[in-house]
Amino acid sequence: MNPESDEESFHPALERMLTDLDELLRLRRRTKDGANAASGAAARRFSGFSTFIDAVLPKSEDAERRIARAIRLDEETLRQFRRREVGPADLPADSLATLGRSASLEWATFDALVTRDLTWFVEESPLAMLRENSADPAEVRRLLRAAWERDALDDAGALDDE
Repeated sequence: MNPESDEESFHPALERMLTDLDELLRLRRRTKDGANAASGAAARRFSGFSTFIDAVLPKSEDAERRIARAIRLDEETLRQFRRREVGPADLPADSLATLGRSASLEWATFDALVTRDLTWFVEESPLAMLRENSADPAEVRRLLRAAWERDALDDAGALDDE
């Protein structure tokens, strides 16, 4: 095994990971600065987390790709979520929690927005009739809360978040 070869192949992957994570930090700065009114009552005016995310995420495909990679989600799945083609029950809880925290949301606001999406997918979505085994909203919310708390442990600013 050649250590120089391993280092050369590792470097681009590390650079990409840092660039992806930097995109999440930019999202946090934009929403914390109030540019997209991401907290409390302002965020609650959205019909769900998916519509909120569609409003606050950059429109650039490159930025969207970096965010998707940073939250460990396929970029097409992120686009589908933004368009309300897939719901929060269809996405990994860890990815959604990281996205919500990166958008400077507090748990109560995130939970309210996700609950609206879950309700919409059960009651109003054009796909609602096709969904035979809808996920239990209480279980989805429990999984999201656990993911939120795990994500908070990794966040240096977690203590002033809740």
